[in-house]
Amino acid sequence: MALKKVKRPVIKGEDTEAVNETVKVTEATEAVNETAGEAKTETKDTPKTTVAPAKKATAPAKKATTPAKKNDKKAPKKVEPKAVKENIVKEDEEEGQRATKKKVVKLTQQFLEENDELVFSLENITRVINAFETVLGDVTNVQSYKFMNGMIQVQQRNGQVFKSPKVDYFSYKAPRTVKTFTQDTENVDKFRGQYDPETKVFKADGKWNYDTKEFESVDLEIVVGQEDAQA
Repeated sequence: MALKKVKRPVIKGEDTEAVNETVKVTEATEAVNETAGEAKTETKDTPKTTVAPAKKATAPAKKATTPAKKNDKKAPKKVEPKAVKENIVKEDEEEGQRATKKKVVKLTQQFLEENDELVFSLENITRVINAFETVLGDVTNVQSYKFMNGMIQVQQRNGQVFKSPKVDYFSYKAPRTVKTFTQDTENVDKFRGQYDPETKVFKADGKWNYDTKEFESVDLEIVVGQEDAQA
């Protein structure tokens, strides 16, 4: 807003310079007051605008970059209780009267554990028995061998002729060396004495005692070929 300068009339007898100075001060004061008034008016008339403070941007949550550790530990194996070992190895129903080698191996393993407190795995005891059979077979090809309270004997056999009832021809087996083994399955009575080939009577004066390993005195007559002995 432009200020209009108004000159005050000079009164006779007043100091002209002082009057002029006073006028300047007065004008300056009025100008300041007028400017302040305008400012107040503008401030009053201008509606206040409230600016909300800007919200800080929320950083998105960081995704886990570290992969979850795998559980490398394996689940412990379930330990099954060991089956109680049977004292007697059951014989296969299909085995019949012939004992299998598997049965002999198992019984040998069991015997060593129970009597000698020697523990062998089934594999090791099988290797031992196989080795024994190999050595025994080689030895008895040329020599007799005392075995199981009996004797494996090496014998020479002459050539033999056979006739089978199922075929119309004969077969011939050349001379050969054979191995024989004979052993009673139980303690058969054994006697000592005199024998008469004509009457086939054996007069016994002693009987073998398997426990004491000696002959005990007896008086018996045994007809060879008959089961009963006569006193």
